[in-house]
Amino acid sequence: YKTSYTVGVHAVRGLETTLQENAKVFSEYLTATAGKKFDPPIEFNVVAYFFGDLMDAIQNGEVDFIYANPGVFTCVGVQFGATPLTTVVKSLNVRHRTFELDVYGGVIAVRTDNDQIN
Repeated sequence: YKTSYTVGVHAVRGLETTLQENAKVFSEYLTATAGKKFDPPIEFNVVAYFFGDLMDAIQNGEVDFIYANPGVFTCVGVQFGATPLTTVVKSLNVRHRTFELDVYGGVIAVRTDNDQIN
């Protein structure tokens, strides 16, 4: 089996910022905890990608795992058949009610005097 795995992270806020925000979790923490449970130990490396580059890296087999927002994951799931291992948020508590989240939704808000968006 492999001893090194690559986690591709969607760089929403730029490559350098994405690396700074995710290296501790995906490189350092996973390698120090999960990686030590294997013999020989395995390591995890994080690589930040802009959307198109992430899709290319997946297509070319350059990443083993991805961390991306639900919109990007939807594209990856449809195009490559990826399935989630985990999610960051799986339920939402609103007004003393709990909602299990299994879909992604979004809202576009515009000013009422903006007639460019219908």
